[in-house]
Amino acid sequence: MKKHLRNLGLILVGLATIGITAAYIWHSHLARVREESYQSTLRSVSLDLRPGTTRKRVEQYVQSRGAKLERVCCIGHQPFQDVMLIGREEKPWYCGQHNVYLEFDFGSAEYTLSDTDPLRSISIVHKLDDCL
Repeated sequence: MKKHLRNLGLILVGLATIGITAAYIWHSHLARVREESYQSTLRSVSLDLRPGTTRKRVEQYVQSRGAKLERVCCIGHQPFQDVMLIGREEKPWYCGQHNVYLEFDFGSAEYTLSDTDPLRSISIVHKLDDCL
């Protein structure tokens, strides 16, 4: 009887291990698919908005895609960044949100904005919000 219980226990541990491994592989696959989507969006936008494009043209482009350009603090090298939300990731337990943005770098460390500020680069950034 003890041998049967031990075998049953081993089978259950094996099934649990297989289930956890399958869930991890699926989760990793979905993360790769999301990241590929973000990279595809970055490539598409980068083809349409080359360095030197004015801030006004970038704003018009973002609005034409049904999105809006937001000013957020503290996710890049500048005090404020112009970003467009492109996705949401699974958040850690200690945060309320994990947002994924395209960051438009106009290279201005100043707090004044001009419609003629030239675009320097576009990159993908992840930002955790509402954290403990």
